[in-house]
Amino acid sequence: MKEKQSHVQDASQIMYMIPKTQIDQLLETQQRILQILEGNGNQKFSDYLNEEEVKKMLGRKTTWFWRMRNIGKLSYTKVGGKVFYFRKDIEKLIESGRIEAYDK
Repeated sequence: MKEKQSHVQDASQIMYMIPKTQIDQLLETQQRILQILEGNGNQKFSDYLNEEEVKKMLGRKTTWFWRMRNIGKLSYTKVGGKVFYFRKDIEKLIESGRIEAYDK
């Protein structure tokens, strides 16, 4: 049997022409957002931690974080390929695994 050929292009294969000035503006904006999220003295965003920091804190690997995000146990923000977590969400995740001690 012959396979039916499709004349519809996959969206990932479509090329768009964008002026270089717009690309430069997007890259500049992305860089500013990353700087803000990484803390650069701005108190409002200092509550965000990048994944590398959290991996060191918890001793976990990238796959574990990916799994926690995919099953909905960990909220995150992604900017320019970098993943950021809100400090309170990390604390909540740790607290949810807490096992209470009992009196003997």
